[in-house]
Amino acid sequence: MVTQNPSFTFERFTGVDIAYKDFTAATKTCTTKPLVVKDSFAQTREGFDKFIKYLHSSGTIPDKHLVVMEATGNYWIALAIALYEAGFVLSVVNPAQAHYFAKAQLKRAKNDKLDAQTLCELGQALTPTRCTPPPQIYHEFRQRLTQHDNLLRLRTQVENQLHAMSVHPVIVESVKQQLS
Repeated sequence: MVTQNPSFTFERFTGVDIAYKDFTAATKTCTTKPLVVKDSFAQTREGFDKFIKYLHSSGTIPDKHLVVMEATGNYWIALAIALYEAGFVLSVVNPAQAHYFAKAQLKRAKNDKLDAQTLCELGQALTPTRCTPPPQIYHEFRQRLTQHDNLLRLRTQVENQLHAMSVHPVIVESVKQQLS
């Protein structure tokens, strides 16, 4: 991920709490409290488009609108790319940073809506570093490396099974052949 120093004054801040199937958002201006968006959005292209349409409806131009989300597994990547391509300023923070920010504000409760509000407030208070999502080749390379690692683990697992089988007094030839 490429980072850049923030040099903008933002008019609107949006915090996004990412989950496996959906995401929750809260948005605010410099003078208002965070307002949680009534419905969550699906982690699909249609959900991203609906969210981007919602962000545009605020009237704030995208480059004056900071969207903050946590780097939660791989779930944030597709939304980050969609927002970046739509022209929004994006910041992806370490989950620990959001956790300690909430803790510093004495927030004890934790749910998707509160997390989105906290990320929204973090965006305004700290103006985290602006980022650019990695290019497509990065994702392709990472998937190939993951597949390679999985195949190596599988090979080691089968080799271990064959070795464990070799110390048995009776070896079923059909089982051995399936593992070989």
